[in-house]
Amino acid sequence: MRVTTKFEAAVSDTDILIDLYRTDTLELFRFLFSKIVIPNYIYTREIPKSASKFKDGTLFGLKKYIEESKGYIEIVKDDDMAKEERILKKALVNEIKDIAGRGEVDCVSHAHATGIKIVISNNHREFEYLNKPIPPLINTYAIMVNYYHILTIAYMHEKIDKALATEYYNKINAVKGSSHSFGQKIDESIEYFRVNNYAKVLELEDAID
Repeated sequence: MRVTTKFEAAVSDTDILIDLYRTDTLELFRFLFSKIVIPNYIYTREIPKSASKFKDGTLFGLKKYIEESKGYIEIVKDDDMAKEERILKKALVNEIKDIAGRGEVDCVSHAHATGIKIVISNNHREFEYLNKPIPPLINTYAIMVNYYHILTIAYMHEKIDKALATEYYNKINAVKGSSHSFGQKIDESIEYFRVNNYAKVLELEDAID
């Protein structure tokens, strides 16, 4: 398979950041993405709310990691966005605010408004509501992927071998609790990409019929 360059950027939701921090696997993002964008709402509201549930220093440690990763991880305030992007994001948030959680809505709206094609989140229960165009505002959709989708993409693009991908999967799955093996998740991910017509954007046309 032709090995792709890294994807330019991804917008990150809260839960995947916390899950990967707690399993010491945040470097996984670097295999695929040249930049991780965290909307300011996620950084200032959602991360403290979710990470403070853990009494093991998760909140402090994750924020420290983010601060030390400046240049790779970018926190973006709405006020720092271009005027047109800011207006579109606000309209999108208002349009879809009732179909998913506030954090997921903010991430998807930010991605659409700024032209970023990938949103990373472990809250996959809401993917089906967000994996679609939002007419009349936009006619495209942001690709929603979780941790095992990312591992599958990295493996299929030969960024990591299956043994290392499985090692990452097992670490993260220790806090996610799936009974499926990574091999099963590869098959599940490929079907997800196929059904949602993601192969072209993910540069996996040769691997997915």
